[in-house]
Amino acid sequence: MSARVVGTAEGLRPVVQAVTEVDASPYLDLMDRRFGIPLSTFDPYVFFQPNKDGVWIVNRDLEAPARPDPHVLGMPFFRIDMRFPRPSTNAVLKFGHLATRHVLELKDPEIEAALYRRSLSLDADRVGGFEGNGYVILSYRGRPLGLGYYRPGTGDDPREPGGELKGMCPKMWTSKLGLLPPAQRPLPWETGSEEA
Repeated sequence: MSARVVGTAEGLRPVVQAVTEVDASPYLDLMDRRFGIPLSTFDPYVFFQPNKDGVWIVNRDLEAPARPDPHVLGMPFFRIDMRFPRPSTNAVLKFGHLATRHVLELKDPEIEAALYRRSLSLDADRVGGFEGNGYVILSYRGRPLGLGYYRPGTGDDPREPGGELKGMCPKMWTSKLGLLPPAQRPLPWETGSEEA
């Protein structure tokens, strides 16, 4: 078996010729300010806007086909079609491990609430470094899981002294992965399982 030389093949072009770069500084600033992810992390990437919904990211070294134009390049980085633009789940999964601020380590019983986009009441000691309303990276066993939205407690309600968090994991995760809400899960004897 002979070794194949990898290089720029005929019919390929640098990705910077396939997309129109956009100024990503507002989104990178948010990644730095809110999550403490260093700006230098994003140096190897090109940012572009394939539609009105978001900004996408692709590795600067990628080569794209000259023809036909690629249907998709890279991955969603930021949703910008909202009142408060937010990092995509893809961006959180790819870069969230670098975050030094606004990261909430979830406990086992909280995973389900995050997946089903339900609210969690948080103790004050878990959100001590959080600054006001805003997005937080949800982590489990040190790995980013997705995004949540944090709202500080008022101090008047003893049930939520630290605040409230709503999970923002993609809705399709629960349906595509076959995760049913607890009320819709079959009982063990309905599935043929020996566990009761």
